[in-house]
Amino acid sequence: MKKPDIRAAGAVVLRDGRNGPEVLIVHRPHYDDWSLPKGKTDRSETEPVTATREVLEETGVPVRLITPLAPNHYQVKGQQKRVDWYHAVPLDPTAPLGALDATEVDRVEWVPVAKALKRLSYADEGERVTEAVGLPALTPLLILRHSKALPRKDWNGADPHRPITAWGRRQTRTLVPFLAAFGVRRVISSSAVRCLQTVSLFSLRHGVPLEGWHELTEERAEEDPELATRVTAQVREETMRSGVPTVVCGHRPVLPAMLAGLDVPNQKFETAETLLVLLDAEGNPARTQSLTQHPGR
Repeated sequence: MKKPDIRAAGAVVLRDGRNGPEVLIVHRPHYDDWSLPKGKTDRSETEPVTATREVLEETGVPVRLITPLAPNHYQVKGQQKRVDWYHAVPLDPTAPLGALDATEVDRVEWVPVAKALKRLSYADEGERVTEAVGLPALTPLLILRHSKALPRKDWNGADPHRPITAWGRRQTRTLVPFLAAFGVRRVISSSAVRCLQTVSLFSLRHGVPLEGWHELTEERAEEDPELATRVTAQVREETMRSGVPTVVCGHRPVLPAMLAGLDVPNQKFETAETLLVLLDAEGNPARTQSLTQHPGR
């Protein structure tokens, strides 16, 4: 598909109401319409980061994303626009409502789903609400390949100590808001330096302990090819039981074994690429999607 001229993102934010689920909607005086919170993606942002930022700016409600929804495509003054949508939940369902700029959004309301479907001005946004409401309870488990590391041929030390490059550090900085968008509260990594460096900045900035696991290193995989499968299956079980969004950072040669522990087909990972695995209440992978942290791609 042709790259869109305009990129945007938004969210269907749902909470439990007295009489069933409620959705967060906004009124925009300039257009005199009711819509879901959304906005254009800055060049330095990825779509998940845009979605959480726009919800906060337009409603005052901090959220975490659960899963991507179907995107919408349409023409705006001869340009192709794509809006990426996500199902999200509020970090605090009782947070006070209020946009940062009242000239853009002058009313923010939690509305029962049936009422929202009647009030929303755009049919495609109503479709996204229906899609989100129909989803089961899901917990994000993100499998991450470490960011760009110094080539093996250019490193004279022990391989577990091989660091990331300048480009890898840029990927790591972009990863911080990306993981925050999904509400990650547990960080697990191979104990190799290049993996620890990939997630350490997020861990530091968000006060999430960083767990370094020797079981996920390339060296341990050579000794026991099924070890990473067993420990990733353990993480899968713990994530399902706790409901805590979790990221696990590993190496390209070990990723196939890690995915086997999730009953997910193998795939190719670019550096700093993430596979979002949504676990259902039984710990089964209900859906998966590859996501990048590289802005503008």
